[in-house]
This record gives sequence, structure tokens and C-alpha cells, in this order.
Amino acid sequence: MAEITTELLAQLSEATLKVIKSYTLYPVNEFEYKITPTGTEWNIDFDAVGTGKLMVITSIAGIPVTAAGDAIKIGVVNGGTPYWHKVDQAPAADTSTVFSGQLILAEGEFIRVRFEYTSAPDSLEAYVNGYWIYV
Repeated sequence: MAEITTELLAQLSEATLKVIKSYTLYPVNEFEYKITPTGTEWNIDFDAVGTGKLMVITSIAGIPVTAAGDAIKIGVVNGGTPYWHKVDQAPAADTSTVFSGQLILAEGEFIRVRFEYTSAPDSLEAYVNGYWIYV
């Protein structure tokens, strides 16, 4: 009869934990805001995806709370370059610009919501929803 060593049990435990983590979904429900932004352009950037993770984003919203804007752009930043997935020209005050779909972000990538306006609003809000997994 074969003996199962402590070392083999430890390796099995580690492998099992890795499989469980890779099939577990961790929710992403983030909210960022900026009160009294200055200038005519403002980015709200969310945290970059960490090492050993993938993030699946299902919706993103940007809201200029008190003043209409010239544009709201929603996208992913990879290596410093933004890739816009939704652009709303002339959004109304207190109206959501929403991206709905599926974006898969890898290590180092992050979500950016860019507000462009002529008259500065008192408050900007951005929301991100989805989930992340270990890889």
C-alpha cells in the first residue's frame, strides 16, 4: 500500500486552494467622486488590476451632478493609453452616461471615466460594477 506523505498532502492542499480561488467570483462595486473639480477636464481613475487577477467589468456610469458637460468618456487605460468604449457628447446635468457590456481587464489596466466641460460642475460621480477572479 502506498503511503501519502505530509509533503504530498501539503501540495494537494495548495493545488485545491488554487482551484477554489480560480472559480470564486469576488464582486466589484466601486464608487468614486470628486467635489469642486478644477479645470475643464477631469479623470476619475479606479484602482489598477493587481497581480494574479483578472477583472470582468459589466457596467460603468459617469454622472456630472450639477452641470451639463461637453463629453463623458468611459474606457480602459492600458499602458497609459485610454481606449474609450462609450462617449456621450453633451451629457445633461444629473444624468448617467452608462457603459453596459463586458470588459476584461488584466494586470495593470484600470477603468477611467473622463469628464470634459466648459463650466465646472460642483460634483462628479463614477460607478463600476463587475467581478474579479484569481488566475
